[in-house]
Amino acid sequence: MSSPIARRALAALTVPALALSTLAVLAPPAQARADIDPAPAFAGSTWLAAQLGDNGLVHNDQYDFDDIGLSIDVALALEAVGDDASVAKVADAVAANLTSYTSYPVASGKTHVTAGAIAKALELAQSAGRDGKSFGGQDLVAQLEQRVSRDSDTAGRIGDVFFPEEQFEADYANTIGQAYAAETLAEVTSALAPDVLDYLLSQQCAEGFFKLSFATSCDDASAPSVDVTAIALRSLLDITSTDTDLPIAITNAVAWLKKSQAKDGSFGSDGQITAPNANSTGLAGWALGEAGAKGAASDAAVWVRQHQLAVAGSCQTYAAADLGAVAYDDAALSGAADTAIAADTADQFRRASAQSLPALRYAPAASGKVQLPFTAEYVAAGSTQVIVVRKAVPGATLCVKLGKRAVPAVAGGAGGARVRVELPAATGRRTVVVTGQDGRLGTIVINTLGATTFGVAAADRVALGERQRVVVTGLAPAEFVTVEVRGTRVGSGQADGRGRFVTAYPVTGTPGKAKVTVVGGFDNRTGQTTFMVTR
Repeated sequence: MSSPIARRALAALTVPALALSTLAVLAPPAQARADIDPAPAFAGSTWLAAQLGDNGLVHNDQYDFDDIGLSIDVALALEAVGDDASVAKVADAVAANLTSYTSYPVASGKTHVTAGAIAKALELAQSAGRDGKSFGGQDLVAQLEQRVSRDSDTAGRIGDVFFPEEQFEADYANTIGQAYAAETLAEVTSALAPDVLDYLLSQQCAEGFFKLSFATSCDDASAPSVDVTAIALRSLLDITSTDTDLPIAITNAVAWLKKSQAKDGSFGSDGQITAPNANSTGLAGWALGEAGAKGAASDAAVWVRQHQLAVAGSCQTYAAADLGAVAYDDAALSGAADTAIAADTADQFRRASAQSLPALRYAPAASGKVQLPFTAEYVAAGSTQVIVVRKAVPGATLCVKLGKRAVPAVAGGAGGARVRVELPAATGRRTVVVTGQDGRLGTIVINTLGATTFGVAAADRVALGERQRVVVTGLAPAEFVTVEVRGTRVGSGQADGRGRFVTAYPVTGTPGKAKVTVVGGFDNRTGQTTFMVTR
């Protein structure tokens, strides 16, 4: 990997010549498109807004404190889906508690001031349509500008007020805060905005990713971060600047995120957290969607939707109050089944939902009428059959019900699902009902055949060379049947509408007793008789 500074010089060589013209045509998707399903974003925003207390903040019940940082994340997510009322509620609450969020006492006469928190609070103020220069009685723009370095070697870098002589003290400023600072200062056309943007761009490595910690080189051991890259990309997309490096940086970030996406649409976080999760997948999908990378954003949205708590039909597996929440991963989704989200897991659900909710704006709708192909005329009673669903809503929760037994399922990226259903161990006509989140999608009728003994009739004595006539009864209409005599097939075909099959054949072999064996559609459906072969 090359250094961030070197990347700026090499960018023109590493980005295709069409990158700038391609970027110009990227546009965010319309929110009312027919190919987008608004249901998951609506459910997610409803649940997320409900996490705000009467005071406008998310309260952590496990440790009993109001989480202002998470509350801002919730507000930014809700702003993306158009819930202006909730955004205003959070903005009022944060404005009333601003100092406790942006700073904290370290020792007598020493107060740590967090540059990233100031930038994030300013991002909230601007998202809520408030004046950042008088938010909560404070000038956040001026405070943020005070945290921007003017030194020639670090010009534009944000930094904390901290006291290295005190235990646990350090400058905690990082690329996420730098991204918020670049976006918010550009919004108010601060004189420092170009330097802040330039320093942010210097943190992008040649491959297109950003890392969390500030660095002068990309050769250190810290890993590329999907989360940081996605957040930086979103900020870069919102900045209007004449800096010619800006469109190149956007194109490189989009390309790296797309390259990092798994086939199922998911993302891991970094080199340490490689497993797919909703936080990283949501942030990446959000950024890619706003960059106009529709396919990648749609794939991410499907994966997020597959991890959203939802029910269909009688497959009720989640508490009603939790519907719409997004689980961090497969384990969290499984752990939420049949029980309410507990205090010790609520924080994870809230963070996963806040970071992934905007990605659900790109969740695709069904591509056509749902198909339930099932062509078998008869199946064995007591067998397990695979119910195939096609063209359902990608990522949506499904329910496949047979009698009192209901099996939950989730549609894949193309709207397909395969569900194994165990059939009753008796002959009968079984109806399988497939239900989606919006109602019944269709039914499949399966005819099961259980064990039985057929009636088999034949002449008692038949001379060699003469024809023997065998009549089988008790079959199901159109059931396939084979007739063997002395181990040789003498007839096969389908029963008529009355469940009867007749075959005749010339008797051969040697005189003596001959056994007639009949096998129907399955090995446990048989019949037999005997007759004498004479000269």
